[in-house]
Amino acid sequence: MHAQLAFEYAKADQLALALDAAGRAVDAGEAFAPAWLARAHVRAALSQDEAAEQDYRRALHLAPDNGEANNNFGLFLCQRARVDEGVVHLKRALLDPRYEARESAYLNLGRCSLSAGQASQAIEHWLSALQLRPAFPPALRQLAALYTNQGSVTLASYYFGRLIEHAGPLNADDLLLGVRVARLSGDRVREEAFSGELQTRFPDSRETQQLLSGI
Repeated sequence: MHAQLAFEYAKADQLALALDAAGRAVDAGEAFAPAWLARAHVRAALSQDEAAEQDYRRALHLAPDNGEANNNFGLFLCQRARVDEGVVHLKRALLDPRYEARESAYLNLGRCSLSAGQASQAIEHWLSALQLRPAFPPALRQLAALYTNQGSVTLASYYFGRLIEHAGPLNADDLLLGVRVARLSGDRVREEAFSGELQTRFPDSRETQQLLSGI
């Protein structure tokens, strides 16, 4: 219960409460891998990288084949430019037959590959995620953004269209991506529509500032 609370508090950006709940989880069950995983997640969010890594490794010591633990630690490593180490854990996550979110490991493998300048491998991983879960918004979002950056109008429009279909209400990042896709395709009407919605719904966001600065 404490471990789950820690994740929920972290999701709501209540990191002090999340850290307290994670600490209680560890105190209640030192042999319970999800407790260490929860605290690692919160410590990573607090930029306590050394402590977070220790907690991730403790979780993996208790459950070395756990898909969630390997996926989360793999992403943690990739985000800190430790790509080779991260890939090892992400691939290990895919080997866990009990892990029900394998598309997330493929998503993170794609992010890891892209950070290493391997765009074609990133695309392969994101397509693998979509094979497991065709309406997986994070993979659709990554593909739409990558193809937009590459100037591929047809593919960028295709994946962004699927993102709109499956993502629900678009967030600020999605709306800025919509502006860029519409601009790439020369659709001024859609560009102005996405731009207006972004500025109306998220006037103080980083994405709105980027839009206004001409990015």
